Amino acid sequence: MLAFGLGLGCNLSGIDTAESAGASYCEAFIDDYGAADGAACAEELACEGYTDAESCAFAPFVDGEDGLSVGCHWGARFVGSYVGEMCGGEVEGVCVAAVKTGDEAACAGYFTELNDGVSVLNLSCAEPITGDYSECSGTPYEDGVCTCAAG
Repeated sequence: MLAFGLGLGCNLSGIDTAESAGASYCEAFIDDYGAADGAACAEELACEGYTDAESCAFAPFVDGEDGLSVGCHWGARFVGSYVGEMCGGEVEGVCVAAVKTGDEAACAGYFTELNDGVSVLNLSCAEPITGDYSECSGTPYEDGVCTCAAG
C-alpha cells in the first residue's frame, strides 16, 4: 500500500512519478525485507532533509505486509566515546530512513564503532535501513554505551 504523498515526497526531481516508473525503491525494499539493500530506498526518502521532529513525522512512508513500515523516523544520535560508564560526546536529533518491524529488540537502539568512538541511534523501536549499525540488544553495549542516546 503506497501512502499518500510518497510519489511527491520521494520524487524530488519532478520528472517522473512512482506510478509511471513502476514500484518505488521503498516498495521493493519492504516487499523483500531482509534480503534487499536499503540504500536506494533511503536515498528515495531523503530523510536527512527533514530537520525537526514535526517535518520528519510527516515525511513519506510505505506500509508493507505483516506490519512492516518503512519511512523517516525521528530519533536521537549520540556520537562520541564511552569510558568508565560515562558518555562523552554529543546527542543530536536526526531524521533517519528506518523500518518498523515490531521487533522489541529494536527498542534498545543500534550502534556502530567509529575510528575514534561510537555512534548510537535510538529511533523509538525502528531499525535503520542503511549504515553499519548493529542491534544493541543482547550485546555488552546494551546497558552501557547504547544508553548514551536514550531519551
